Amino acid sequence: MILIALLSPIIIEQGEAVCCEHILSFSVVLSYIIIFYLNYLFFIDKWLYKKETRYLYVFVNIVVVILFWLILEFGRDLHFRFHIQSTEYYYQLPPPPSKYLMAMKDIWMGILIIGLSIALRVAENYFKLKEQTVELLRLKSEAELAELKHQLNPHFLFNTLNNIYALIGISQERAQNAVYDLSKLLRYALYDGNKERVLLENELQFIRNYLELMSLRLTESVKLNIDIPIDKSNLHIAPMLFITLIENAFKHGIENNGMVSYINIEIKTHNGVIECNVSNSVSNITNCITDRTGIGVQNLKKRLDLLYPDRYTYVYEKRDNEYYAKLKIELNDEKS
Repeated sequence: MILIALLSPIIIEQGEAVCCEHILSFSVVLSYIIIFYLNYLFFIDKWLYKKETRYLYVFVNIVVVILFWLILEFGRDLHFRFHIQSTEYYYQLPPPPSKYLMAMKDIWMGILIIGLSIALRVAENYFKLKEQTVELLRLKSEAELAELKHQLNPHFLFNTLNNIYALIGISQERAQNAVYDLSKLLRYALYDGNKERVLLENELQFIRNYLELMSLRLTESVKLNIDIPIDKSNLHIAPMLFITLIENAFKHGIENNGMVSYINIEIKTHNGVIECNVSNSVSNITNCITDRTGIGVQNLKKRLDLLYPDRYTYVYEKRDNEYYAKLKIELNDEKS
C-alpha cells in the first residue's frame, strides 16, 4: 500500500490518475485476501480449535485488522497528498472521506472476512469429519460382517456333519458319497462364502447340492418339494443368505413320530429381485418359534441390514401347523 502511494505521483505525471485509483482499490482487496488466508490457512487450525488458545486467536485477529487498517489509512493519506501536489488534478479531487467512517468500514470488512474464513474452514473440516465417520462405519460394518460369516460357517458345518452322522447308520456307501458332496459344499462355503458377492447361479447351485445332501437322510414320510430354476441373469448376490431358512425347515419340518410332514422350498428371480419362500410342517410349535428367533435368524437379519439396507423384506410367521418364511432382496445387478 505504501509503495503504491509513493508511486502514485509518477503515475499522475504520466496522466494516469484513473489507473492509480484502480491500483489503490486493488490494494484494499489484496489486504482483505491476506487477512482471509492468514485465518484460513494458519490461525484457525493453530489456535481456534484449542480451547486454551481461543483468546489468543481473537487477540491476534484484532491486531491484524488494526494493523491493516493503519496501513490502509496511511496509504490513503499519502495517496491524497500526492494528488493535491498535482495542480492539474487538484480541483478534480473530492474531499477526503471521514477517517472514522473509513475506519469502521475497514474494521467491519476485516471482521466479515475473518467470519467467512471461519465458516469455510469449519465447513471443510465438517465434511472431512463426515467422510472419516462414514469410512469408520464402513470398516465397522465390514468387521461385523466378517464376524457373522465366521459364525455362519461353523454353524453350517456342524449341522451338515450331524446329517452325515445320522446317515452312517442307514448306509455307509451313501455316507461316503455324502462326505464327498460335503467337501464340495465346504469348498464353496470357505472360499466363495468369504467373497462380498458371488454369481447368483453359483449360489443357487450350492443350495441344490446342499438340498441333495440333506435329502439323503429323509424318510418316505417326509415330502420334499423343491423349485429352484436355472438362472441365466448374471446377477450377483451375497453368499449363503438362504441357508439359515433352509436349515430351519429341515430341523423343524421332519416328524420323528412317523407322521407325514413336508418341506417346500421355492426360489425365483424377476427383474433383479430374488425371492425365497420356505414352508414346513411343525410339530413342536414352541421349540420351532424359539429357534426361529435364535442366533441363526439374528445373524441373518444383521447381515441383511449391513448388505442390503432398505432393500430386503423378511417375513416369518406361523400358519396353523405350518411355518412360513419369505426373504425378498433387490439385487440391482450388483457385482463383486
